[in-house]
Amino acid sequence: EFRDADAAIADALGVTPTTFAYPCGQTNIGRGETLQSYIPLVARRFLAGRGFMAEYANDPTFCDLAHLGGLWSDNRTFAWLKDAIEGFISATPGIPPWIVFAGHDVGPAARQTFDAGALDALCGWLKDPATNIWVDTVAAVAAHVQRHRGGKGAPS
Repeated sequence: EFRDADAAIADALGVTPTTFAYPCGQTNIGRGETLQSYIPLVARRFLAGRGFMAEYANDPTFCDLAHLGGLWSDNRTFAWLKDAIEGFISATPGIPPWIVFAGHDVGPAARQTFDAGALDALCGWLKDPATNIWVDTVAAVAAHVQRHRGGKGAPS
């Protein structure tokens, strides 16, 4: 399925995916005694895998690139997003947190939509050099983390 999805994305968009978003943050398939994690498959195939509904920021010095926490961003206000960022930064002095926002769509505020107005305000705030916050794609940050660790997976 990964191969087929990668091919369809490459055909449609001309790019090959390097990161994976776990559907609804679910990292397992099966039920009960047949339940299995597919994080190892994502780890072998992709640079990084992003979860959903995490209540934490990722520690770039230690996080599992194949199982990154994604902060639920649907239907959040700019104030909530800004407070979350500032809270994670103050909670981890000396270690810049890696905050991955995760949402479904962008548009008017709704249950499964990242509010476009809140996103615009957030981007405007983050662009201010005074914030001193690096903003990039999951792929770019994961590649940076990987380079500084000396390879994929756990810290070296």
